[in-house]
Amino acid sequence: MPFTLSHEDIANLERATLDAVAPPFVQAIDGWLLPFDNSTIGRAKSAVPLRQNDLDALQIAHIEALYAARGLQTAFRVADVVGLSSIHGMRTALNRRGRGLAARVLAGLADTATQQGLENVFLQVEEGNRSALSLYQRARFTTAWRYHYWHHTGADIA
Repeated sequence: MPFTLSHEDIANLERATLDAVAPPFVQAIDGWLLPFDNSTIGRAKSAVPLRQNDLDALQIAHIEALYAARGLQTAFRVADVVGLSSIHGMRTALNRRGRGLAARVLAGLADTATQQGLENVFLQVEEGNRSALSLYQRARFTTAWRYHYWHHTGADIA
């Protein structure tokens, strides 16, 4: 069954995402969160709107200037669909992988969600993380949406 979230729900989801990836600095400006990070984690270094409609395109130049002032390339992350309950920042230490630990944690989280009456759970994973994707597929997660990352190419914005 499709579900919708309020603007506040969307904002809370995006804040939780940034809490999980922990960029060193996050600036909030009118309807946007701007994480500033040099890492390879897309969510930790891309501007994200706190709502999925009524976005002000004129803010793009201002956001780009804020990233440029820190010597960072501007990236924007916009979800094409929004979820409900989420699992963030799940990682297994390299020397502990292959032992079923993540599967047990995931099962425990699913049990708790069920006990709490939650019917819809989502998680976020990098598309290139084959081990994690395999685990989540075995746990019957399916792709609900993708984030689209884009960078300004330097061409004029029409």
